Amino acid sequence: MRMIEPKRGWLQRMSSETRAMVTARRVGSTSVWARGRLRQGMGLTLSLGVALASLAAPCVFMPRLAGAATPASECLKKLRANPKVAEVELKMVTLAPAGSQWAKSFQSWTDEALSASDCRLWLRWYWNGGGGGDEVRMVADLRQGQRHGAAMTGVGLGEIYKDVLIFQAPGLFANWPELDAARDAERPFFEAEFRKRGFEIIGWGDVGAGKIMTVGFPVRRPEDLKGRGAWHLPGDPVAPKLLAKLGAKARPTSIGEVGSHLGKDIQAIASAPYVSEQLQLASKITNITVITPVFITGALVIKKEMLDAMPDDLRAIFQSTGKKAAETLTKTIRFQDGEALKRMKQTKEVYQPNAEDMKAWQEAFREARMSLRGAPFTPEVFDRIVKH
Repeated sequence: MRMIEPKRGWLQRMSSETRAMVTARRVGSTSVWARGRLRQGMGLTLSLGVALASLAAPCVFMPRLAGAATPASECLKKLRANPKVAEVELKMVTLAPAGSQWAKSFQSWTDEALSASDCRLWLRWYWNGGGGGDEVRMVADLRQGQRHGAAMTGVGLGEIYKDVLIFQAPGLFANWPELDAARDAERPFFEAEFRKRGFEIIGWGDVGAGKIMTVGFPVRRPEDLKGRGAWHLPGDPVAPKLLAKLGAKARPTSIGEVGSHLGKDIQAIASAPYVSEQLQLASKITNITVITPVFITGALVIKKEMLDAMPDDLRAIFQSTGKKAAETLTKTIRFQDGEALKRMKQTKEVYQPNAEDMKAWQEAFREARMSLRGAPFTPEVFDRIVKH
């Protein structure tokens, strides 16, 4: 895809803020304009053609009116015939498998962005981590420019800024509203920290409420996990601390491989019920302990330089549709996760901890949380979010 350099005089018609941003891009041998000329002559990576047409009006960019939108199905036909129809193509990656509720929601987001932009903004999704692997590799791909954005869990977010994983501290929240209140209060802080590191958070979301699930044995108290192989995602700095407190053997394994290990060297997982169904792990699970050691969080992110390089109207469409997609998906996933737990309760041996057992779990969670203060979490941020 190519972008034609604007004619002289366009810069003067922009707002001072936008003019400063574009001027900064046009200077320096490593600027976007310079790199584009070196690589492709006068052609650049993204097209400002339509954005330029709007510069005759006041410099306020808004998504197109619904009446001017092109159906996503028509856009896809055009793109199959000529991919250059899209001025901006974003390569998005997620661990979510194709066909899952996450994938369906992200495809709906793609369709809405295509339609609202009149086929100019195209989100191309790579499922299962883009061919395997984990979120550590996904973040590396983002930094290297192989991907532009991602939908990821707290583990991937933690690769960008560790303190965001405080929201997944063991036993920190009793329910979703408690998590929502804490995260909403800290949202401006974390979004600013991500921005400093070259990423923009488009929307926050969740993966599900983790439950303790095992193969072949019940878990009533923390000591029941002693010596058992327990799964966690590679790159997660929180789970190993908790598993060490419980005496379990940490087994970092990618999502694509955990199924082949479950019931063998991995006998326990702390997974959201809906995730277990979608990853086809539920059929191997025999026991569930109805306690939530962690609410698994996530977010939609994009490289800041990619977002800044978009024409203003496409940036507005991307941000507004992305925020809407995140909010809708959060509600859907929480509902689906609850329904999945109901289904699993019908076929698994279920244990609901009594008051004495719950006290033992809460103490184990508290000790694990406090062990995270200072490493990997910044004490100041930790103390602000973790109240006890």
